[in-house]
Amino acid sequence: MFLQKLSYKLWRHLDKKHGPGSRSVVLDSGMYQRLFMQPIVVQHHQKIFPKYRAKYRNRDFVLLATGPTLKYFSASCIKNALYCGVNQVVLSDNFKLDYHFVTDYGCGLRDKAKEVASCKTQSKRFIGIMPFPINPDHPYNIMQFPIPYIDDCKADYFFITESNIFNWDISLFPFNSYASVVFPALQFICYTQPRRIYIVGCDCSGTHFNSDIPIPD
Repeated sequence: MFLQKLSYKLWRHLDKKHGPGSRSVVLDSGMYQRLFMQPIVVQHHQKIFPKYRAKYRNRDFVLLATGPTLKYFSASCIKNALYCGVNQVVLSDNFKLDYHFVTDYGCGLRDKAKEVASCKTQSKRFIGIMPFPINPDHPYNIMQFPIPYIDDCKADYFFITESNIFNWDISLFPFNSYASVVFPALQFICYTQPRRIYIVGCDCSGTHFNSDIPIPD
């Protein structure tokens, strides 16, 4: 709460001294992350991720995204691999996920966000949030899942940032999202140091595997 109040004071100071647009430049530059997020991130991520470091050195990982080409992939193509799916992949009956990452930017999941987050699965689930809104005017402002709801989903939450750095140690730093849940999932997989990574359904197509309706910008 102290850090949150301090961050709001910083917002007001920037608005007063340099104009409303200045906060976006400063807060998106990484200064905000270093000053306010880092202590929170370290404390929380240290409870969750160290046990996954180098855990799958001799295994293969398949990262399943939600693009249309997912319809043409069969799990029988890659045997004895671990599967990590994002968002609506969990709604497919064709895959048994080991890990499931959920993050929404108000465009990909829309009304299905809570359905996806609460869908029954045997996989380990991670839901991405920000400690508090970094930049409320950002066009890709993330949908914040309340912590009690995440607990009800039997998920762990992780912190993400708008920084453009692909952090090497997710136990010490926030995940970097690049406005797509695929990248936090990929960071997690890389952290486990698998032998090979197969990427499926990451099409940048504007539609999902289970719908031909274009995704709004």
